[in-house]
Amino acid sequence: MGKLTSFYEAVMDEPYDADDFSNRIAMQQIVLLAESMGLNLGGYMFVSKDRGPYSLVLRLDVLDEGAAISTNSSRQIRFSKHTEAVIARLKDMVDFINPKEDFSKHEKYELVAAMLYLAKNECRYKGKEAVFDKLISWKGEQLPFANLSTSLNFETAWEKAESAIY
Repeated sequence: MGKLTSFYEAVMDEPYDADDFSNRIAMQQIVLLAESMGLNLGGYMFVSKDRGPYSLVLRLDVLDEGAAISTNSSRQIRFSKHTEAVIARLKDMVDFINPKEDFSKHEKYELVAAMLYLAKNECRYKGKEAVFDKLISWKGEQLPFANLSTSLNFETAWEKAESAIY
């Protein structure tokens, strides 16, 4: 198992499946969030795509890692105490989503990563209201986020994400 897939599995509590689109999206989001918390998983650059922040280099690294795994599948990754702390913070980060909603863990990370990306890039210096407005216009038309403006307590989400990242 490689560094990135091991990290994914530690955060998500599920095996990484490169053929599963939601797994690939979640990998992008948790790496962005972890690197925002100061963990160096590769120093990836992200751009805005339909489903949120995306790094082509990260995608290629995960593919390369997958090819290497087939030749050495018994290798186990041990995380440092700092990495373990980031994993714990990432697991706690998505608790702010309204529990009545049917957002999967993958979708929760997608929302948090999109919020962070917008705050640091497209809406930088514009305030949290601009971030929320852009998040609704960016994600609100995509299923399962059609009711995002009514299902997400944005103030709580902002505080939770902000405290976890900064």
